[in-house]
Amino acid sequence: MNNKSVSIGNTDVLEKAIKFNQIDEDFIIDCLKKLDKLHTIIDFFKISEYNFYQFFSKFDIKSNGSIVLNNENRSEEFIILNSLLIGYLASSRTLIDLLQSFDKKKSMVKHFHQTYDNNFHYQLMYTLRNFALHGHIPIYFDGRRYSFNLEYILKEGEHFNFSKSAKNSLEKIKKIIFEEQLNIANIDFYTAITEYHHSLLMLIKLFFEEYRIIFKEQFTKYKELLKKFKSNDNLLYLYLNKEVHSVQTIDMVKWINSLDDYIQKSFSFFDQQFS
Repeated sequence: MNNKSVSIGNTDVLEKAIKFNQIDEDFIIDCLKKLDKLHTIIDFFKISEYNFYQFFSKFDIKSNGSIVLNNENRSEEFIILNSLLIGYLASSRTLIDLLQSFDKKKSMVKHFHQTYDNNFHYQLMYTLRNFALHGHIPIYFDGRRYSFNLEYILKEGEHFNFSKSAKNSLEKIKKIIFEEQLNIANIDFYTAITEYHHSLLMLIKLFFEEYRIIFKEQFTKYKELLKKFKSNDNLLYLYLNKEVHSVQTIDMVKWINSLDDYIQKSFSFFDQQFS
């Protein structure tokens, strides 16, 4: 948990610790676990946001496929671009896993299935995270432009365990591109990462829509349980599961609302930049 466990060897702290009946104790423990998971989700969302916008800070990236490092020394351009992508794919995939596994009900699973099945760019980037993890460079450079080359990915990944749906999708798109353009099957970098990031924003927005009412009801009850206990420093000591935990007496409902506002602002900023 993000709340701190305090040594019960300190008798002063132990005397201050508030004890609850078993039902209330279980409820508070569940609240604190959810808060910890929410903090981690928001942290990984911010990390993914930072990693995404690093592409556009470090590079001049055009929608026509042009990508140039914002530095006169371009000798490490290929390495820097792949490094940023691998970091971005890792953080965004962790975010996806956290959203999917938030609770035992797995309420978000349907949204992830729909996104994966209906969005090729999401499927491509989701697959490339594993592709890179198993020792393959995700971005292709032909001497002129950077792209996701499906011929290269499929050939390089002959010994990589693609999911059946991912491989079928890659083969299908490769065939379409080849038939329409009569060239190797390149997927534009700009389009792929912006479409994928838009999907991430949609998923975290759906996550808050899915859980907003539950959060507000649960944390309102949590606030009611704790508000009768006074504290001069906004810190309470709770005796939970045979441990003493220190918790801040902040309004969790306001915090949930602030997270929702943050997601909405992130979405609006993305739309302004890339729509």
